[in-house]
Amino acid sequence: MDIEELIKSAKIGRARKDAQVDTCSVFAAALYDLLHTRVACKMVTVVNRGALPWAHSVVEVGGRYYDSMGEFSTPIYRTRAKIHPTVTLHLNYQLDYREDCYEPEFDEMYAFYLKELTKAARRLGVC
Repeated sequence: MDIEELIKSAKIGRARKDAQVDTCSVFAAALYDLLHTRVACKMVTVVNRGALPWAHSVVEVGGRYYDSMGEFSTPIYRTRAKIHPTVTLHLNYQLDYREDCYEPEFDEMYAFYLKELTKAARRLGVC
């Protein structure tokens, strides 16, 4: 299963950018829920321990990480964020739990992400 193609073909519009910042855990929960019955996967939180700390929810499948933009890794993040190669970046990948992903106020957003991911999976013939 090409998870990156699945993610990129999901028609989530402007919500894709929101899933990078405000609703990353909601997107990760939807992706996890779609994938976990098909492939072994884990919820993971990426934590930046640098000068401007942040956390980002992703799903791990086979040692690779995925978010709303597709594959996620330190080099990919460095490119996305336009971080100069000489700048030190310390990303830690920590196991997380599906139950702790988001509050009920995001149920509609979760349903939207899951619906669009499911449609994309059907179009690709993986569901």
